Amino acid sequence: AEWVRRTRADTGWRDGVDVPLGESREAWRIELVPPVSTIGSWETTTVNLPITAPVLAALAPGHSLAIRQIGDFALSPPLLLPLP
Repeated sequence: AEWVRRTRADTGWRDGVDVPLGESREAWRIELVPPVSTIGSWETTTVNLPITAPVLAALAPGHSLAIRQIGDFALSPPLLLPLP
């Protein structure tokens, strides 16, 4: 799974140049929805999460990934990505 990083310190994107994240570090927490006790959760400092074929095969249809930016003060609202 892969996503696009965005700032939570939105000053408007006027010139097409990346803006700083507005956090002291770049990190994300990823969890399965609905949760599976033997799989996940993960934390990463990159904008992708390699998921192996055996992990995908162990999931019933209808699962999603909830991706939240780890911020200085709180987690962001989740981005929900449905799994194939």
